[in-house]
Amino acid sequence: MATREYLFAMRLNFQHFLWREVMGCLIHPAIPTTVPRLAVVDIGTGTAAWLVNLANLLPSSTQLDGFDVKDLHYPHKDYLDTNVTLGIMDFMDDPPQYLHEKYDIVHIRFCSFGKHATNPKGLLINCLKVLSKELHLIPNLLLTRASTEPGGYIQWDEFDAVKSRVLASPNATPTGDVERLNGYVGNVNRNRWVGDLGGDFLECGLEEVKIEVRPEPCAITPISSELLCMVCEEYAATIPDQRTRDELCDMSRKAHGEMRQGVTVSKALQTVIGRKPKRQRQYHGSAYTALNHAVKHEPSPEVQDGPASMPKPVPSRKKRARLASVPTPAPRSKKRENSASMATPAHSPEKQEKSARMPRTAPIRVEQDRSVRMSRPAPSPEEQEKSARMPRAAPIRVEQDKSVKMPRPASTPEEQDESVRMPRPAPSPSEQAKSASSNLFIDSQSSS
Repeated sequence: MATREYLFAMRLNFQHFLWREVMGCLIHPAIPTTVPRLAVVDIGTGTAAWLVNLANLLPSSTQLDGFDVKDLHYPHKDYLDTNVTLGIMDFMDDPPQYLHEKYDIVHIRFCSFGKHATNPKGLLINCLKVLSKELHLIPNLLLTRASTEPGGYIQWDEFDAVKSRVLASPNATPTGDVERLNGYVGNVNRNRWVGDLGGDFLECGLEEVKIEVRPEPCAITPISSELLCMVCEEYAATIPDQRTRDELCDMSRKAHGEMRQGVTVSKALQTVIGRKPKRQRQYHGSAYTALNHAVKHEPSPEVQDGPASMPKPVPSRKKRARLASVPTPAPRSKKRENSASMATPAHSPEKQEKSARMPRTAPIRVEQDRSVRMSRPAPSPEEQEKSARMPRAAPIRVEQDKSVKMPRPASTPEEQDESVRMPRPAPSPSEQAKSASSNLFIDSQSSS
């Protein structure tokens, strides 16, 4: 018994490193990990290889918890990091209240041949209860503060046996044993739900659902094909019928012999992720309640459209009588034409006759007499006496000294040339008389 247990642990560890080699990551790149005090839980953790490997990639402030139905394959607690905690819990049952909305990332893996394979949707619904509703991301260079986004993520990793393919090398001679073993694994009813896992995410109310399927590279298929034989033998140990159990073990041994001749199985690795909505919607009404809950897959048509479809309260008798007495207005057209093109409605004959009998008054025009000027009010005796007592200042006269003549600025050569060419205007009669008198005065001085 102990030998089978450590072989089972070795198979789980080998599957973990094989998965990391093919997918290239432990957490899908679409899931943000820049969350302060990030909380991650691994459901069905097995040997806790995923958590131990993840502890080396995330900060030490990250909370890493793992749960399984038994702790038989857990590593010793002295070899675990301080932020890694392992416990015993079956998530097919309702999780306790202290775990509700506690984790930002829920990770599930390798449940297609375990106990959870009989009811994968029930496991998914219980995992939704421990998933947080909001993520507080750390601000980056473009954000000035931390941003709040909708709820946490669920990541489910699984082998899809239905999409697996049998490959044979050119020198191999297939006997059909590997084909029969692969067909048996793919036709097991408890394993056919893997391809419908994305639809289960949508039915449970998850958003941003993404499905990624990758086939194994040809270089890895010879190594990973032996895992198929180990899984079939482990599954055969759970079958109560001895004859069926022996047939499956014999089929596994023959398939392993054919694998040594160059026939392999290329398995499909599938990862499905989904995001929990930020809040649940609840509408109150008379016997109508709509909850955006994971268990409610198909909402009733009465509540599918939200509050708009809720029944309206019946008005009272007085209100109905008041509404009946008010005439219903004509419906307005949604398209409003231009005011210039709208025609004036015609009046009734009674209104036209009444308008013709009424005398029309001439418009009143108020004209302003501009000849009348507003006069200032006479000053009071006190103001006159005060004005007489105040001394009047003599006017300031500024006399110009005409003896001082300001020198004219020298003209430029261009201005001199232009002044020579321009004709001088004829002097006026006063200027001629003044010039003649000045010439006489000059001649009399020269003769004396």
